[in-house]
Parts: sequence; structure tokens; C-alpha cells
Amino acid sequence: MIRKVKIEDYKELGELHVRSWQEAYIGLLPQELLDNLDLEDRANRWKTIIEQANSNVLVDVVNGKIAGFISSARCRDSDTDESWAEIFSLYYLKEYWGQGRVSILLNKALSDLTQAGFSKLSLWVLQGNDRAIGFYQKLGFEFDGAKKLEPIQAYKLTELRMLKHL
Repeated sequence: MIRKVKIEDYKELGELHVRSWQEAYIGLLPQELLDNLDLEDRANRWKTIIEQANSNVLVDVVNGKIAGFISSARCRDSDTDESWAEIFSLYYLKEYWGQGRVSILLNKALSDLTQAGFSKLSLWVLQGNDRAIGFYQKLGFEFDGAKKLEPIQAYKLTELRMLKHL
């Protein structure tokens, strides 16, 4: 069941976010970074995000547990205008990969963004994350040439922007 996030979801979202990073980025990010992700910190970040309601967060609930989530809103990049939306995060637990659930959740978010008047959708993907890149390309996202270094703890990660016209 796909639904909007609720404030009481913040701890479960924090745990899912950390665990999904540890599953999705193994071999792509330093193991030390993955091992030291802070559950409490991530949960508190989600609590703040939900309370501030600055983005649209949808969750996919399976058997009473959150299996995945997506967050999106107006694009934060300085080279865009009000027609651009951005997916800030899209994560699922590994046990749900390949079941079509991710596409269903993403399509619901795309529908919401289109209804809100956005005509372009961007996201940032970790350079070298071929699994995610392939998934997004199948859904019509293309690289637009933008690149940035994202500081995560003591590391700087290279991210590439992908774009889809809605």
C-alpha cells in the first residue's frame, strides 16, 4: 500500500534509510562509511523533514512495515526553474528489489508531480551505481551533463544528474 508518510514513521524510515544504504552501496562506498551510519541521526533527520513538510514523501507499506520510500519536491539546483522537480531519495530494502514495487512507487510520485504542474524531473545518482543508472534509464531518465561532489562524512562522492521530461 502506498501512502503519504506520517510523523510516527520517522524511526522506521531512519532505520530503512540506513539499512538500504548498507545494502545498495556495498562495494560502491567505503565500508567504513556504511558501517558508521547513525540510525538515531537518520531518524531525527526524517522527523525534521516530516515536520517541516518541505517535500512530498510517499512510503510503500508491506505487511505493516515500510518496504521503501520516495521523497520529492521542487528542484534545489540553482540552474533550474520552477518547472523542475527533484527526487531527493528513493530507497527500498533489498528483499523488495526486482518485484516491480519501486516502479509503482515512482510512478505514483511522477503522477503527483505532474498534477502539481512540474514538467521536468531530476535526480542525482552516485557515479558508478550501474544498477540504479540502468533502472532510471529504463524509465526514461537521461544524463544532462551536470555533476557534483557531495560530501558525506569525511568523503566526497561524485554524483551525476539525470533528467526526465514529464
